[in-house]
Amino acid sequence: MRRSPSLGPVIVLVVAAAATALAVARSGQQPSPRESIRGVVLFGAGTALAAEDLRKLDARAGFAAGELDGTAAAMRANAEALRRQGIDARFVSLGHVGHVLSRSTSKILGELVDRAHGR
Repeated sequence: MRRSPSLGPVIVLVVAAAATALAVARSGQQPSPRESIRGVVLFGAGTALAAEDLRKLDARAGFAAGELDGTAAAMRANAEALRRQGIDARFVSLGHVGHVLSRSTSKILGELVDRAHGR
């Protein structure tokens, strides 16, 4: 069986709450030691990440939401709780907006992805 070349470290960008399970499930199914999940970036997701899962992945967490997005307060609190537990986590406000993707949102999400990669 022929293997594909390694893609290297993976960043999971989550835009739907149900997709958060992908990061944890993928951690137990690494095709090679060269491929790993380096970070999880959540955008307006009504879900929380657990410190134990992120530790198992050795991953950073990034959160982004507009202040009018119903998930903003919970995401901010999740990032703060993760930091208190020693996880590299950051919440970024998208400003006085709801659940929208704009040019500024794309830039902020890109910065969170770069941060998750350790750049």
